[in-house]
Amino acid sequence: MIADYNFIHVVPPMSAHDFVKQSALIAQDGPFRGEWLDVDIYTMQHNRYPEVFGIGDVIGAPINKTAASVKAQAPVVEANLLAVMQGNPLTARHNGYTSCPLITGIGKAMLVEFGYEDNFAFMPSFPFIDPTDESWVTWVMKDRMLQPAYYAVLEGRA
Repeated sequence: MIADYNFIHVVPPMSAHDFVKQSALIAQDGPFRGEWLDVDIYTMQHNRYPEVFGIGDVIGAPINKTAASVKAQAPVVEANLLAVMQGNPLTARHNGYTSCPLITGIGKAMLVEFGYEDNFAFMPSFPFIDPTDESWVTWVMKDRMLQPAYYAVLEGRA
C-alpha cells in the first residue's frame, strides 16, 4: 500500500542488549516478550524480581527511549529503590514523559513531548512552543544545545 505523507519519522528496530535478552530478567509475555526488561512502567520495578529496577532504553515500555525519559525516570527509580531497601511501599510513579525533538528542515523542528496519560497526550514543558508546529526556536534547541550534549555524553565528557 502506498500512502501520501508530509512528514515521516522512521525508527530502526530496537531491543535490549543480548545479555539482558538471554537472562531471566527479560519479559516473558506481553508485547515486550523476549525483547525488553520486564518492569512495571510506572514504578520501574522488575515484575518478578523486586530488587531489580530498570531505566532507559532497556525497559519494556510503550514509549521512553529518549534521554528526556531517563531524566524523568531517574528520580522514580531512586525513590522506589530506597523504599524497597527501607521496607516501605513504592510511592514514586513515572508518568511516561518523553520528548522527541524532530528536525523537519534546516532551521525548523518540532518539540513533541508526551506521556502515558490520556492516550499519550501532549505534555509540553515550554508554553511558548506548540508541539504541533515547526519552530526555529526548537531547531536551535536541538541543533545548537542538545546535539553537543549528546556528543559529550558519547565521548565521556558529561
